[in-house]
Amino acid sequence: MFIRSILVCRLFPIALSVSMTFLGIDALARSADSGSIRVEILCLEPGTVKPMEDVRVTLHRGHGPAIREAQTGADGLVIFEDLEPASDYLVRAEKTSYVSMVFPDVAVRAGRRTSIKAHLPRRDQL
Repeated sequence: MFIRSILVCRLFPIALSVSMTFLGIDALARSADSGSIRVEILCLEPGTVKPMEDVRVTLHRGHGPAIREAQTGADGLVIFEDLEPASDYLVRAEKTSYVSMVFPDVAVRAGRRTSIKAHLPRRDQL
């Protein structure tokens, strides 16, 4: 996805910006008619905060069934793109042995990216 963004930006440098997540810079959503949600999951352990890998992240419309699902990579990121603008998305992040997080009423606006950053503590550390 990152390489595709670079190629598109060379063709249309004014319309798009590159998503350089390692620098913390977010791109605009791909289409002016849709939006996106960027989810970053961090691990909270004594003395360290780092990206969390293998977290299951599900996207719902309201309290309905999941409409999309993804798993974080080594960078702790999941990006859901090409979403219909609405204010009733629900994002759930869960991993065995960690406290799950739920984010209700997430708004997606046309041409924009909504960012969520979550810290998942271990259950045995509560």
